[in-house]
Amino acid sequence: KNGKPRRGTDEIFQRSDGMSFPADYYVTPTIERNELTGLVVTFSDVTERHRADNEIQHNLRRIRALHEIDVAITSSLDLRHILDVLLEKIDLFFDYASASTVRLLDPSTGALAPAACRNLDPNEWQTKEWKSGGRIPKMVFESLAPVMVANVQLDPRITNGAIFKKHGIFSY
Repeated sequence: KNGKPRRGTDEIFQRSDGMSFPADYYVTPTIERNELTGLVVTFSDVTERHRADNEIQHNLRRIRALHEIDVAITSSLDLRHILDVLLEKIDLFFDYASASTVRLLDPSTGALAPAACRNLDPNEWQTKEWKSGGRIPKMVFESLAPVMVANVQLDPRITNGAIFKKHGIFSY
């Protein structure tokens, strides 16, 4: 109407192949002899900007979680509180639901004793059935090397696959 360009941001458009993409655009009228003769539309695909923005937000959540873990560690002597905060914040690093556990070495028995868990029933996790799943944590503790189990329900090193299945735990 007034001959000035108009800008649109973060609109969703569709390519000829059917794929959608976010774009900024400018609509600039062409005017000849004081009459609108056409429009020039310029699109700018902002997919990469959106990806970068999402990555920045993800990294900010991780930094906040690390800060909150740091605050918990430096402001409390309550081990249970520190472990609960740690497991809660670790959960933010995964894009899926996870069950997390912490076992600590009991110097009197030499065993790894259940200390904290997240997304599991603490009373059930401390039962004998779960304790028998301590074989893998013990391997990690003794070798100081990570162990990955692709399918806990089928792996021969897991003696209690049924309890993992009950809780929907697939990998370890």
